[in-house]
Amino acid sequence: MNEASDAALPLWAQHAIWIAGQPEVMMVLAGLLLASLFLVARRRFVRDPVSVLFLVLSVAGALMIAGLGQVMDSAALYQDTYYNAARNRFLAALLVITVAFWALYRWFRAIVGVRYNRVLGGIHWVAWSASVALLIWPGLSLEAGMPQRYVEYGDVFVRYQTLQMIGYFVTLISVLAFAICMGEAIYRRTKTGKEPPETHDRAVRHF
Repeated sequence: MNEASDAALPLWAQHAIWIAGQPEVMMVLAGLLLASLFLVARRRFVRDPVSVLFLVLSVAGALMIAGLGQVMDSAALYQDTYYNAARNRFLAALLVITVAFWALYRWFRAIVGVRYNRVLGGIHWVAWSASVALLIWPGLSLEAGMPQRYVEYGDVFVRYQTLQMIGYFVTLISVLAFAICMGEAIYRRTKTGKEPPETHDRAVRHF
């Protein structure tokens, strides 16, 4: 598939449809929607350098991905390796879930009516960030091309498996902290019986 005429082969279209139909690709679109929704909802969007920087970097990143995707060998992108699985599944899915957590924390008071516990929220956020790093890094370290459907590997890969197992336990801790944080806030909301603040209507209008 080195000739220009090969770009119209059905195999190329199959790969393109397969990539676009991945669930993590849909989650990336949802994460970008949440981030864009928050930035557009701010009144001083043009005056905020962080918002403008996000917009510029997003456009520049999209153009770089489109340009680099044309010069890379497509055979290296569709290999069945742990690196491919980590790049497509873990990296996309976990980072988009992180954006979903961020959006929930951002609009939690407008939705529920009370503030969440900052200590529990901080524990969840730190533990989740650590678990994402522990889950993604071992998979990216296997870029050499280890197939992902082998039953047993050599002892040299034990340390990567250990790191990922630790990452799963840290993920469990972060999920428990998140559940306790949300449960405590909802219980406090039902116990006090306070109505959502006046900012609730403005936050809803931003949607």
